[in-house]
Amino acid sequence: MLWSTGARYEAWRWLSARWPDALDWDQETITAFFEDLEPYPPAQVMHALHNLRDQGREFAPRVSVVIAAVRALEDEPSRDRPALPPPPLPGQMSWAEYARRQFGEEISVREAARRYARGELPLEEE
Repeated sequence: MLWSTGARYEAWRWLSARWPDALDWDQETITAFFEDLEPYPPAQVMHALHNLRDQGREFAPRVSVVIAAVRALEDEPSRDRPALPPPPLPGQMSWAEYARRQFGEEISVREAARRYARGELPLEEE
């Protein structure tokens, strides 16, 4: 199982914040959406969702569109957007503060994402 409950929640939170029409989906649709994405790593799915957002999609993508976007990533010779680190929960702290706490120094979120993509582990949480 590639998707934890937390990963599903974070992906859903991210998706519904950018495409509010997804909030109209019923529980059965949401469950089916993530069941269909289960074979794909969460980081790849998030990368695909970022790409779809960057394309200017006005409405939440159907799962078939997300799967096609994930498969398209496999065909890319290089990826210019590294997987993002796990985000802080809403209201807890800014992304910059989160990156500082994770790596112990002032770095951008983009740099934190690059470090995650290179396999550098953040500091242990206290």
